[in-house]
Amino acid sequence: MELVTSEEMRDLDRRANDELGMPGLLLMENAGSAVARVGIRLATQMGRNRLHAVCGAGNNGGDGMAAVRHLLAAGFTVTYELCGDPSRVRGDAAVQLRLLQALGVTPTAEMPRGDAVLIDAILGTGAAGPIRPNVGRTIDAINDSRCPVVSVDLPSGVDANTGATAGPAVRADETVTLGLAKPGLFLHPGAALVGRLIVDPIGLDWSALSRSDTLRCYTTEHAQTHLTPRRSNAHKGDFGHVLVLGGSAGMSGAAALTGRAAIGSGAGLVTVGVPLGVQSVVAGHDPDYMTVGLPEMDGCLSEAAAEAIRPWLERATVVCLGPGLGSGGSAHAFVRRFVAECPLPIVLDADGLNAIAGRPSLTRGRDAATVFTPHPGECGRMLGVDTALIQADRIGAARRLASEYGGVGLLKGAGTVVANGLVEPEHATIITTGNPGMATGGSGDVLTGVVGSLMAQGLAPYDAACLGAHIHGRAGDLAREALGCHGVSASAICDRLPGAMKELSR
Repeated sequence: MELVTSEEMRDLDRRANDELGMPGLLLMENAGSAVARVGIRLATQMGRNRLHAVCGAGNNGGDGMAAVRHLLAAGFTVTYELCGDPSRVRGDAAVQLRLLQALGVTPTAEMPRGDAVLIDAILGTGAAGPIRPNVGRTIDAINDSRCPVVSVDLPSGVDANTGATAGPAVRADETVTLGLAKPGLFLHPGAALVGRLIVDPIGLDWSALSRSDTLRCYTTEHAQTHLTPRRSNAHKGDFGHVLVLGGSAGMSGAAALTGRAAIGSGAGLVTVGVPLGVQSVVAGHDPDYMTVGLPEMDGCLSEAAAEAIRPWLERATVVCLGPGLGSGGSAHAFVRRFVAECPLPIVLDADGLNAIAGRPSLTRGRDAATVFTPHPGECGRMLGVDTALIQADRIGAARRLASEYGGVGLLKGAGTVVANGLVEPEHATIITTGNPGMATGGSGDVLTGVVGSLMAQGLAPYDAACLGAHIHGRAGDLAREALGCHGVSASAICDRLPGAMKELSR
């Protein structure tokens, strides 16, 4: 699903008029009709005849006022209120207000309590900055009304580009987004306020307006195009050899989980390289992968391991580097040397990321691709900013990471974002699978193994990162369905990778 920012949508609205002759007033009229249809359905389902629209002074309010007319024409009891100064209503929205006035429909300030369907048309894509006190009080009243809510374009109070909330925000039951979907509908905390999402083109095929498609929401259809059937005469050599490097005393399970995930997502061969002292422990986790013991210092891989692993690089297809590696100086020295010398694609995770934080030149000049899989804290360390700034603009952070470090950035968390720094302009994808139960130790190690496995099987790094995050999240969803949110573990996610991939088989 293609996504556009608020700025891009405004530009498309302008071009629809300039290039196609589609006036803004007609788009507003179509938007009102789309919202009314959803309101009618919801009211009918709930056995209610009354609807109440709360309209702002901007174009979002104009959409709401157009919906009021369509609802009245359909025979429903409809009231509306203006959240703002009527003198500030301009342009197409003012036309809608005059139409209501001509019909004798006057605003009321009475908020229904549990007996109506509410239409939230206060703030749209043009809203910015803190919520004004009077708007905040109205939003609180909507949330306290015990009425089902239909939001126009996006819940009022949610940033269309980032999903951030700068104060109170409407909790919608359904959201009718207009034209094309906006990224803030899929990024938290806004994503949790959207309810059921409906994308209505409002009477226009927007593909008629040429543009650079650089932002999308990943769908099952995308995943199915990337996961291709296997030939009937295939053999294990066709599906790559994943080399996992990590593990340390007390964290051997991380490397084992990555190895298990690579096997469970289709890699032909997997070897897990760990400190010699934990090799037997890692080998005992799973008989499906091979292990190799490497030089260590203080329970972690030492710099000498970079030399010792060279023979295995001739057999491997891709390297997963970092799970359970440890934060000791020897481990970081190993990572820096290995990254500088490795001729293979690398999926870099956990302490592997910490080892190169602030040293983008180590990866930017590599001949082979690098995929970075940080959580927000690790991403902050890599970019030298607070975690809060990463979370405030996850798309921007993922794109900056991919650009500065020269690869694919996969920013984990609710609303995982994948950015491709290997092309211009940078593409970005939001992943919508996954759930809070996946916030558990080892979950990221599983993701690393899946991405590495898909790269070993021949997918391009960006495609592998997107598909891997989608499959990982879906496996987590299957684990939640079976075990409940509190029962999800990294092993449970790993066990359900084959099921998640089977769902995509065509």
